Amino acid sequence: MLAVTVGAGGGVRAEDIHVPADTPTIQMAIDEAGAGDRIIVAPGTYFEDLLIPLGLDDLELTSSAGLAVTTITGVATTAAGEPAFAHPALAIHASGVAVHGFTFRAPPTPPDTRWGGIVVGGDDVAIFDNTLKVPSGFDPGLRSRGIQTYPAAANPGGGNLDGLHVFDNTFTSVGTGPSGYAALVVNDAAGPFASLLDVRIEDNTIVGRVGVGIAAARSKMRIEGNTIQTTLSPATPLAHRGLQLAPPGNGLQRDVTVARNTVGGLGPSAGFETGIRLGDEGGSRLRAVQMHDNTIGSNAVGIAIDALVPSAQDILITRNEITGNTLDGVLVAAASSVDGVTIMRNTITGNGSYGVRNASSEPLDATDNWWGDPSGPLDPDGLFEAEMGTCFDPQEMANADGLGDRVSDGAVDYCPWRPSVGPCALACPPATSVTLDADCTGLVPDLAMLALADCGPPPPTTITQSPPAGFVVTDPGVVAVILTAASGDGRVTESCVVMLTFTDETAPDFLTTPAGGVACVGGTFQFTTAAEDGCGPVSYQWIKDGLDLPDATADTLTFGSITPADAGLYAVRVADGSGNESVSEPALLEVGDGVAVEIVAEPASLPCPGATATLTAVVDGGTGVVTYAWSTGAETASIDVDEPGDYSVTVNDDTGCMATTTYELAAGLDVTPPALECPADVSVSCDASTSPNATGTAEAVDGCDPDPSVTFADEIVSGSCGERFTIVRTWSAMDGAGNLTECTQLIEVDDTVAPVVQQGTIASCHESPDEARLAALDATTAHDDCSLVSVEASVVVEGCVAVVTVTAIDACGNEASVEYLTAVDTGGLEVITPAELMQPADAGGCDAFVVVPPLDVAASCGEVAITNDYTGTDDASATYAAGETAVLWTATDACGNVRTTTQVITVLEVNPVTVSIELKNVLEVEATRCITFEFYGCDDETPIVVEQDVEFVAGLALDLPMDIPCGAYICVTARDTLHTLRRSDDDQFGIAPIVGTQYVADFTDHSASGGDDDGLIGGNVNDDDFIEVLDFALFVIRFGQSVGQTTCLTPGPHPDFSGDGRVFSEDFSFIQINYLATSDQRCCPPEGVTEPMPLPPSSWSRAALRHDGIGHLIGADLDGNDRIDAADVRLFAGGARPARRVRSPRNGGRWEAPGVWGDSETPDPTTDVDVRGPLVLEGAATAASVFVHPGAVLLVEGGVLRAKTLEVAPGGTLLIAGRDARVEVESMWLSPAAEVVVEAGLVVHAGNVYPPAHIDRLRRVTSE
Repeated sequence: MLAVTVGAGGGVRAEDIHVPADTPTIQMAIDEAGAGDRIIVAPGTYFEDLLIPLGLDDLELTSSAGLAVTTITGVATTAAGEPAFAHPALAIHASGVAVHGFTFRAPPTPPDTRWGGIVVGGDDVAIFDNTLKVPSGFDPGLRSRGIQTYPAAANPGGGNLDGLHVFDNTFTSVGTGPSGYAALVVNDAAGPFASLLDVRIEDNTIVGRVGVGIAAARSKMRIEGNTIQTTLSPATPLAHRGLQLAPPGNGLQRDVTVARNTVGGLGPSAGFETGIRLGDEGGSRLRAVQMHDNTIGSNAVGIAIDALVPSAQDILITRNEITGNTLDGVLVAAASSVDGVTIMRNTITGNGSYGVRNASSEPLDATDNWWGDPSGPLDPDGLFEAEMGTCFDPQEMANADGLGDRVSDGAVDYCPWRPSVGPCALACPPATSVTLDADCTGLVPDLAMLALADCGPPPPTTITQSPPAGFVVTDPGVVAVILTAASGDGRVTESCVVMLTFTDETAPDFLTTPAGGVACVGGTFQFTTAAEDGCGPVSYQWIKDGLDLPDATADTLTFGSITPADAGLYAVRVADGSGNESVSEPALLEVGDGVAVEIVAEPASLPCPGATATLTAVVDGGTGVVTYAWSTGAETASIDVDEPGDYSVTVNDDTGCMATTTYELAAGLDVTPPALECPADVSVSCDASTSPNATGTAEAVDGCDPDPSVTFADEIVSGSCGERFTIVRTWSAMDGAGNLTECTQLIEVDDTVAPVVQQGTIASCHESPDEARLAALDATTAHDDCSLVSVEASVVVEGCVAVVTVTAIDACGNEASVEYLTAVDTGGLEVITPAELMQPADAGGCDAFVVVPPLDVAASCGEVAITNDYTGTDDASATYAAGETAVLWTATDACGNVRTTTQVITVLEVNPVTVSIELKNVLEVEATRCITFEFYGCDDETPIVVEQDVEFVAGLALDLPMDIPCGAYICVTARDTLHTLRRSDDDQFGIAPIVGTQYVADFTDHSASGGDDDGLIGGNVNDDDFIEVLDFALFVIRFGQSVGQTTCLTPGPHPDFSGDGRVFSEDFSFIQINYLATSDQRCCPPEGVTEPMPLPPSSWSRAALRHDGIGHLIGADLDGNDRIDAADVRLFAGGARPARRVRSPRNGGRWEAPGVWGDSETPDPTTDVDVRGPLVLEGAATAASVFVHPGAVLLVEGGVLRAKTLEVAPGGTLLIAGRDARVEVESMWLSPAAEVVVEAGLVVHAGNVYPPAHIDRLRRVTSE
């Protein structure tokens, strides 16, 4: 298997689209796809023709389970007179498309039509790993095609088919048409040739009734490894040819290779008229065509050369097996030129008439071939060239003793021939290369050991080489090695040349590599290196910071006066004469930009004897680490000194830059006062200490006096009350030299503490507010640590509630309060009667948890105690049984007043349900459907059934509310009995806390999020458990009719699955896609038992339909075989349609009355008629068929009813009452359970006349 890159763009796939999970049909997936998407098709059979349009590039179309289970059956065929590519199963206009993993099958193909298969117009298209089942046709001019390309003039994209790759496909025939099929047709391309990319046709299997295997008109092709075998006989021209190269008209085809193909028959007496044909009528030009290593046998003619234009050919036919063809191995037509045609080194044996027959007048070069015998080919006429020892004019050649295949008397230049399968069957090894070692030395290998040869007798065959194995090569270059094979006596030899390329792939080695360093600005520096190479001298190139330095090609790099710009990373690249290079590791050159230094003293001079100063060397500039050298011998950045004098320092950096400076340190007098730090300002309470031990002490430090004296003085500043004032404390420090320092501390003394109030207790109810106030004063005590306190009380009354506030105040206004809460009896208490509550039972039972609002009271006397007799608390929220419950409420206030009231709570005997439903693939914006729900508790198997009209928007109805009798349900089913299968929701169905609790059911698609898909599947018309042929029939008999929307009162059948109000082709897709889909199992099967789903009938005969009272459905019999089956479904998919059908209304009417047939026209001889209610006929009427449904009455009071067929179903009535009434039919069926009354008139059935007296005989005849 060849590796294939899917999509020429090479990008990441944008999206995967799954069929039918994401879209119901493959074409819908193509229409939704974007460039680079992948379409993955699930197993199944898909009846559709596909188009991949321009612009949808890099699309991949593949199957998820392989070609054995994934079939694309075409719909359309191409009529005679239309182009072969007019109606393909798959048209590819885009580029970069890949198609693999399918079986492509043709639809039924009448003899005057053909199938177009796959047609390609884009570039870089890959078609592989497919099976194509192509019809075998009846007309050679109308052969169906497996894969074909658009002709240049008709290509929608205008491309050249560049990069087309067709491989690993299997082509086979279906049917028994005598002309077979054409597997692969590659038409010409616009060119020019220089811009074309190869088309590759590789490793395909083409078998069965093959009329044309591969027909190629395009240049730049490779046809390789294909098996082309027909079961047709070569005796007939219907087995046309296995492989053909022929440009259109007098055109040019070039650069074509035909290799390793097998072309012939499959089975006894089978084969092509021509195995491989070069050129065709009208003249052809073939250039740079090579045919080699093919096996061509069991044909009438192996290779035919026809109508080639003179001086325009370049064709090499070599190393082929041309054997066992019944007529000629190679045939050249009389009208063809063979100029530039070479046939050599082939095996041409066992062909019936001629090995090579040249009917043209030009000599054909057929030398150096094996003819099946060492004596050469049979050529009985002319001179005996074999005896003359030399070859000469082929017109005069003769080899009457030749035992090999015969050559024609014409100009076939067969001399010299091969005396065996080859003079020497010499197979030489390919050209190769040898890598020289590090010393630039290499040896010629023993190529003779790798060659194979057989030069025939006498043995042994020897192989020699020049130069010999082991020959030493010391320079890079190319050496031509000649291999010569020879027979044992040396008379038969053959040679070949193997080109050896000796390459130097060893890079030079460094002996020394550059080393980095540092330098100061203005200094010098030099990099050095050395390298060697086994094959010769080396060259140097210095590199700075990744860039080559101009003119720096010596083994040293020298800097005379360093500048800052010279800093950087330096490397050297060393190269040998073969271009091999080595690069050293980068070396760093650091450049210093100078250094400066300054001494800073702290303090600037010595203030007093014994004092210390710190001298610090402050450096400016410098590179790397800086070192210090003080005149004191110290080597640190700072030094401490206690003597006046001159101090110097010298600094050096890593680049060698240096600087020196000196500082003069002088002695001085003590004029500096002590440093004094005051304690922080503080605030203290009136009862706290203000001594320094409590408020803090100042601290003094002096550089010359180790113990300066510290003192303080206080000043009192009065405040707003006696216990509130400020202390201004001044601290002083003096050293031994009399230097003085002062600071100030503020101490705030304040009474900020409120009195302490002790609360007592008072009675809960009083006669008056003043009584409550006095009681609170008596119960309260207060005191203060700094002053006396005063106590007062106030009362605030709201309703009967009194709040008494007692406040204590000290001399500075600080106060504290306590509150007493009591009641003043006013006698006011009112209860608000609560509203009646009503709600449905909680899902799962017939009781409900009811949330009861609190009782609303109005009281003027304190808190109110509330209770109810259902829960015994102030909250009546609880679970209530179904029906009414009376709850008694009682309210009592703080003063003992009591009120009561009653509240009614009702629980309804229903459970709420919320349902979400999806109608699969219904795309109408709005549609109405009657949905039937069955709710199961599984205590018994009898469900609760609910029917409801549902409005759908874009196929969805979400959060649909309904009520059902209360109870415990565990499963629910849903179906639209007029349109869908039954679906069961036993996984998502359950109870959800929305309002109270309610059931929730979900019949939508959750597969995208890992859930299941419970959407309702359309296509079922008759309320059974399958989508099968009977649903198709019900659809067909209403095809083309407008049916409107449905409610729960709408009768069936109503096959409008799409919801657009009419029965048309889009509704058929529901049946087609969901064919043989089944309903879900019903809920509550017996434990451990799964209810089996019986298989639906695969077909219904007319008799079976009649037996079930639905004989009118035979109108869906599109192929006329008196039954409805899958064949009728396929015919409808292919475009067949039923006869026009009309229906009478159920409420009756007259045949001739306007509007009785709705919007349809009055029936005519091509119309099928359904009688569904009382229908009266008084005049002349015609129809194709008339069907009287159960419960319907057809009353013929007068006139004549003419029809091909008349059927009366069980329960139907046919009444002929008028004297001049007459019913004339070719075929009639009367159900034994039908009522037939003929009071007057006549019945003419199949030419026989039945008056009223012979009705029983009529019944016997028509009930069989």
